[in-house]
Amino acid sequence: MTDNLNHRICVFDVHSSEFVKNIGNGEGSGPGKLNWPRGLALLRHGDQTLLFVCDNNHRIIVFDADTDEFLRDFGSKGSANGQFKCPYALTISTTSDPPMLYIADSGNHRIQVHAALTGEYARTIGHGQGSNLGQLDRPSGIKLVSLSNPAREWLIISDYGNYRVQIFDAVTGDPIKIIAKGSEPRDVAVY
Repeated sequence: MTDNLNHRICVFDVHSSEFVKNIGNGEGSGPGKLNWPRGLALLRHGDQTLLFVCDNNHRIIVFDADTDEFLRDFGSKGSANGQFKCPYALTISTTSDPPMLYIADSGNHRIQVHAALTGEYARTIGHGQGSNLGQLDRPSGIKLVSLSNPAREWLIISDYGNYRVQIFDAVTGDPIKIIAKGSEPRDVAVY
């Protein structure tokens, strides 16, 4: 879980509820240091479990979840491709080869897609800040849903500033529809 105020990731045993360890090298902006960590995602790759963390230093940090080792980070503050302004949440598509990381770049009102294993920028989803279909305002939660007929993935986005949830095609980035309107949705869950 993210422990924002203490600038760390806390790991607990789900069976015993016992605290296991902290991940992160303390507060700051240096390698492995955290500043108000937010979204988390895990990816099993070979013999490693990679932990991706949205960090308020406008970057994504990658740790080895088994050894707690800092591996790399990517991104910086800005609005260009590959730059972030308050990344808030992320999710991973394991059906794509290579696996792709979808990041809610909240302050830039978009979703950025990066190669999970390298951090390389691939594309942007969202057509700028606004309230029309396909536009976003401070996206704060994202989930991927795999569909079998036809085979494709949908990206479900909490469009916080527009008080709604939108669906996009995860591969093409095309907006599909608005499915819910509510009071400041922060996250989504799909079952």
